[in-house]
Amino acid sequence: MAKAEGIQVCGLNLYDKLYHACQDYVKRVDEGIDREKLNFAVKLDDGSTKHITFRETANGIEVYGDFEGMPDMLEWAKRVSHDE
Repeated sequence: MAKAEGIQVCGLNLYDKLYHACQDYVKRVDEGIDREKLNFAVKLDDGSTKHITFRETANGIEVYGDFEGMPDMLEWAKRVSHDE
């Protein structure tokens, strides 16, 4: 069974509990932080760790990471830089 090893909130604090990560996320967004994102480190059954990021943008919630079939962070950043 895959398990979340850690949750990074808005590029800052790390949590091991979803509840605490969500509390911090809401607090930071309410304070006006411009990095509205959550990053999950996921440990797979084979012992490897992968990451997935959910980011709020003007286009909605965008997702990238290192799971098969998903754009990685560099692909996402290149697309965003071309969109601006």
